[in-house]
Parts: sequence; structure tokens; C-alpha cells
Amino acid sequence: MCVNALTFFEKLFIIKIMIKKKSNNLKKVFIIIGAVLLIAGIFIGLYFAISGNGKRFYEIKLSNSTGQITLTTKSNELAPGSTIISKPITIGLEEESYSAFVRAKLIFESNSEDNRVLSFVNQLNFKITEVVTYENENYSWVYVEADNSFYLIGKDNYLKTVTAKDENYNFVETLKVPTNIEQISSLNSDGVNVQVGEDVIVKVVVEAIQSSDLLGNKKPTIENAQEFFNNFAVYRENNFISQNGFITSYTGTSKDLVLPKYVGEDYILGIKENAFVNTNVERIIVPGSYIYFGENCFNGLNNLSFVAIKSETPVKLGATSFVSNSKLEIYAPKTLLNYIDANYTTLAYFNNFVKYTELLSSDIEQIQDKTVKVLYAPNVTEFVGDFKAFSSLKVLIAPNLSKINNDAFYNLSNLINVDTPNVVEVGNNSFYNCTSLLNVSLSKKLNTIGEQSFFNCSALTNINFVQNLKFIPNSAFRNCLSIQSITLNSEELELGNAVFYECTNLRNVNIANLTKCGEYAFGRCTGLKSVNILNMDVSETHETSFTDTTLSRINFVFNNETVKTNFVNKFTAFNNRTIYIQVQNYVLTVLTGNVSDVNLADFTYFGSFSSLGNNLFKDNSVVSTINIPSFVKNFGSSFVNNCENLTSITFNSSVVPSFKKDSFEGVKNSLIIYVPNNVLDVYKATIKNVTILAI
Repeated sequence: MCVNALTFFEKLFIIKIMIKKKSNNLKKVFIIIGAVLLIAGIFIGLYFAISGNGKRFYEIKLSNSTGQITLTTKSNELAPGSTIISKPITIGLEEESYSAFVRAKLIFESNSEDNRVLSFVNQLNFKITEVVTYENENYSWVYVEADNSFYLIGKDNYLKTVTAKDENYNFVETLKVPTNIEQISSLNSDGVNVQVGEDVIVKVVVEAIQSSDLLGNKKPTIENAQEFFNNFAVYRENNFISQNGFITSYTGTSKDLVLPKYVGEDYILGIKENAFVNTNVERIIVPGSYIYFGENCFNGLNNLSFVAIKSETPVKLGATSFVSNSKLEIYAPKTLLNYIDANYTTLAYFNNFVKYTELLSSDIEQIQDKTVKVLYAPNVTEFVGDFKAFSSLKVLIAPNLSKINNDAFYNLSNLINVDTPNVVEVGNNSFYNCTSLLNVSLSKKLNTIGEQSFFNCSALTNINFVQNLKFIPNSAFRNCLSIQSITLNSEELELGNAVFYECTNLRNVNIANLTKCGEYAFGRCTGLKSVNILNMDVSETHETSFTDTTLSRINFVFNNETVKTNFVNKFTAFNNRTIYIQVQNYVLTVLTGNVSDVNLADFTYFGSFSSLGNNLFKDNSVVSTINIPSFVKNFGSSFVNNCENLTSITFNSSVVPSFKKDSFEGVKNSLIIYVPNNVLDVYKATIKNVTILAI
């Protein structure tokens, strides 16, 4: 019946695309324009006519070189000068009864720390200057500029319906676009343009839409690409749960939250209704990518006292998005405050938005009122003086500041959020003992931080700004109790003494090339679970670097046998806590070591993988629990066979992965598999003879 319905739509919405290259007839030109617009309209009609639950998206990322963007396989981002790994993207269908309408669409994301960039990306209108698509005697791809989408059109001028009986469909070969994207306003990251690759990630998403009756457990396969998301996908990470780009709930107990840009593979654009109801949140920082706040998303939080909304562009606010009480203070940039003043004066919580004090010169002494809570300095590149007298200061927004001086915010215990995305130098003791500091935005080109610069910033959670630093000095992050993860990508990294001393919640450390590591650099990091090291100079690593970590929990992970051997020869106490892994062609093929609790998400620093190889844990007598992140889609043969102490496996994906028939052979009857509740029955239908429970 559904196949007949789809045929009906085809017959009802026949599109006559009459493109004749040599024709100059004006009438035909209008017909062509009208046909293109009609395609978009028909597709929208089809979209709403068929079940929304049948929509699936797949990700093909892009790479850039001299202004040309080419489809690539597993490229992390669009980066000027990067190596092009070009493969035609093909769409295939596994089941003959499966049929779908197909289109491809451009989407935009950003990992920038500059909230102006994040806000800009959300309203980006990208214009393609040239399109080269594949076609054959049966179909072609038609590009519709109105929504930056490509529609699969049959040679009979129908909007093409594909089935497993059809051949695979090659997709777009090349898209040509500008290397720089001009701003729609004066907001920018470098004074001129937002850079493609440096600031903005462009992706092509293939979308297959079909009737829900035909969907079932069947789905199309797309070679050379990872599944992006679909309407069923629910992502879980760090107690956040999201679906289709929106946080739907939070299950943690933290009082202080810096909301994530991503939850798993989901790029977050906003917060759904009731998402934080019945939580204990008191202070929240919202990234610039968030543009939607559903009804009651923060309502009823009686202890909520601080919210920083960092978007520079208009956002959607609900009448009951926030609680209205005298305790709550909501901070926003000047541009957003102006928009709220113009559009949201009737909100019950309108008066909870805090007005800013604007500083137009670099001289801090010009500020007469030392009790200000929020300071906006739009044009200052370096302050004269320090803020020691500003004990009430909570928020600083200085988008063009390039340097933070020694002792600048020394001992400001009320400071919570600092937006300085172009700072490249941070002085000694600059944030010393800022115990309430949740977030600092610094430039990705940061080259210097001083000694004790973030000493005892006990609430600070995100220090991504240190990723490319070559040297991190003594006690720079000592006693930063809330930091959970660190990635250090410098090719010549030196760590001073006690850099991360007593960072007790630090769980995961990724290091590219450790050339020197000082005394007690990770001393008393009692929560440390995984240290992933690509390369290190053991002779320059002090014997006390990892003193007083918890031996029973910490894992040192290597993908180089020589580095591993040198490490265990010097640090003999960790000999039984080392792991050796190999990732080849996006498959985790080797994982060896005496490790009982394995979270595969910890190992992605050694290379992206979406599949687990054959026999990965076979006959492993030590492993007891395995956590499978949502990006793992395929499992090899015998991957947990005869693991006599294995008690549980947790799958975080709401899309059931692909298993081999013998993937779970030889497991004990006591094994429990935990899966997302919304797909519990689907997992049970897929994995037999194993106890399966909801997470």
C-alpha cells in the first residue's frame, strides 16, 4: 500500500525539467526556473506527506584546497591546504521492499571558541559558485539554490524514488565555493572574515526519506560515509541527552554547568521543553551556538542564580523558559540584549536580564562604579591596570582583547564567565584563586600562559585553549578540581612542575608528543582513568609525574610498541595498566592489556573508528565491563567470545549497530547488555539469548 502511495505522489507531482543547452528562448528559461522552484515545493510536500520518523541523515565531510571543496571520506573538517581524499559517495539499499526519496543538503558547524562565529554560523547563507554532479542514463542530481540542496531526479523528470533494485547512485563530485565567507554583520573572528576550515566546518548530509510503514528495521547503507543522525537517534554524553540537535534532558547532579556544543555526534542548537526540570543546577553557561530555549527548560529551578547566554544573534525564548525571581541574573552580549529589549519586554523574566557597563578605553580606572557585575569592552586590546577592586565582577566580554596581564583578575571569587576569544597571552597569577570561574574563552592561537595562571580555579571545567601550547608552566592548573578531560596536541610539549596537581576529577588525558614532564605534573590526580600518549621522551619525564594517582584505575594507552616498552621499563608500577591499540581504516583492530573496565570512547585520540575488528576481546579473561559509544556502528566476529569475567556491555547508540552472527557466542549467561530505552525492543529482536535492559 505504501509503495502505491509513493507511486501516487510521483504521478501527482511530475516535474518537467526541459533544459536545452542551446536554447535562447525566454519562455523556456522561465519554465526552467519555475521547474526548479517546483522541485523544492514538491519535495517539501512529500516531506510532510510521509512520516517524519522515516527521515535519515548521513554525513559526508568536506576538504578544502585553493577554494575548491571536494567530497572526502572521514575528513575531520574543512581545512585549507589539507590533503584531498576524494571518493564518490554512493547510496545503496539493502532491502527490495525499501524505497525512499533522496536529497543532499549542506549544513554548517563550528568548533570556534568565539561566540560571534558560533552565532554567525547559525544564520549562514552559503552560496555555491559551481556544481559538478554525476549523472547517467537513468538519473541526475538537480541543485536547488533556494535551500542549498540537491534532489535526485529520474530521466523521466520524476522526483526519483530509489529501491534496492536500482543501481547505486553516485553523488556530487565537486562543489566550488569561496575560501572566505563574508560576514553578514561586523561580527568576526579575525577582523575581516570567518575562515572556511579555520572557523567553519561545512558538511554535506545525504537525506533518505521514506514511509514509516516501509522503514521497520531496514535502512539504506552509504559507502564512504558515517551516519550523521536520524529522527530516532538519541545521544548520551556526560549526563546530557539530545535528539536532532536539541538537549532533551539532563540526568546529572552538578550545580554548575557549561552546556556542550556537541552531545555525542549531535551538534546542539538549543534546549527542548522541560529539559532541566527537577535538577539542582545553580549556574549555567550557554554557548553561542544555542538559539532556541523551549518552554520551562529552566523553569522551576529555585536555586538557579546565574545564566550566561553567549549568542550574538537573535534567539527564540519561551514565555516560561526561565524562572522569574529576584535571585536569577541572566547575562547576554550587547547585540542580544538589544534584540531582547526590542522583542521580549513582556516576558515575566525580562527584568532578570542584567544590563552591562561599557568600557570604551583601556584604562580600568575610568570605571567609577567598582560594584559592576558585567563589563563590556568592545574595542580594548589590552587593559591598563587590574581588576582587584572589582570584587562583584561576574562577567567580562572583551572580544578584541589580545593580552591578559599578570594578576589581572587575582582573587576575584565572584568571576564566572570571561569571553576574550582573541587573547593570545595570559600572564602570571592572572586568574589565581578565581574559585567561581566556570568558563574562559581564549584564542586557539594562544601562545603563552603564566605560572599559577589558573591556580585554584576549582569550578573551571573546559581548558581547550591549551591544546596547542608548547609549554605549560608550574602550577598553571593546580587544584582545578572540575577539569575532566585534557587534550594536548603540541608536537613539542613541555609540562612544568605540578601543572595539574590535585585535579582530582581529571579523567582523561590525550598527549601527542610529551618531550618533558616535571615533578608531580599529574600528582594526586586520583580520578585519572586514561592517559593516551602518541609519543614521549621517557628520559625527560620525572619519576614523580604520576605519583599518587590511583593505580587500580588508571590506564596508559599507546599505539607505538617502542614508546610503550620504554614507558613500562621506567614506570614499572604501571606495567599491568598499559594498553596497546591499533586503528586501521576506521576499524579498531587490536586492543591488548590487563584492563577490566573499558570505555572505547577514551581511545579515539589514536584515530577515528566506526567498527570493531574480529576477535577484539576474544578469550580476554580480565575485562569485566565495556562501554560502546554511539559512533561504533559495526562489530566483527567473535568480538567478546569467551570473556569469562565480562558482566556488562553498554550500547549508547539509538541506531542498532550491525553484528555478525557469532558476535556474542560463548558469553556467560550472567552477561547483561544495557541499551537506550527507546530502542530496547529493537535490540532485543537483534541480539538473541542475552539479557538486555534499559540504561
